[in-house]
Amino acid sequence: MAEPSERRELRTGDPETLKALAHPVRVDILSLLDKHGEKTASQLAEQLDQTVANCSFHLRTLEKYGYVERAEQRGREKPWRAAHESRNLSPDPSDPQSIVASSRVAVLYVQNEMQRLMQDLQRGALDPNQPEWVSATTVNNSDFWATAEEMTDLVERVIALVEPFRGRGADPTLRPAGARRGRLFAAVNPDPDSEPHDPDAVTDAHPTEEDAS
Repeated sequence: MAEPSERRELRTGDPETLKALAHPVRVDILSLLDKHGEKTASQLAEQLDQTVANCSFHLRTLEKYGYVERAEQRGREKPWRAAHESRNLSPDPSDPQSIVASSRVAVLYVQNEMQRLMQDLQRGALDPNQPEWVSATTVNNSDFWATAEEMTDLVERVIALVEPFRGRGADPTLRPAGARRGRLFAAVNPDPDSEPHDPDAVTDAHPTEEDAS
């Protein structure tokens, strides 16, 4: 098993490593391990409505590519855990296969997170009896114009937002009194239908009197 310092973050743009995660059951398995810490193949199978054999197969595949590892055995139980506290699955910009593989994984994560968010809201994430937590919840979207450099900077700043809370998942002693598990789901992307702005192009955002008549 990896030491705590080695478990902090997985960074990979390797196409084969990314492809290994591009399966809905594997994304679900990692989500459960992230949330609960440790689970056996039998426990995962029950929660995901899968066979134990199927979960064991996916766990071995995830282990092969470094996503999960064996946790300490508890009696006859042989639990698994995520090999890292977080994952950076950004593609290698110079490798087309890496970009395609990362996109496929991203689609699965978006589907998984959207389902999780809707379930959380339906189950009372916004609870009238806990008004102090209502202002701690937001669902927001923004439309803006930015260069590739500006959008990349925004991505890096979004990622850095959770840095002050790193380590609290693995070490409960780092959690302040009253802390609850939170989730940040963020997406930044250029609109594929939007052409880069050309300041030399003749455009007129406001109609003339003749146009308006």
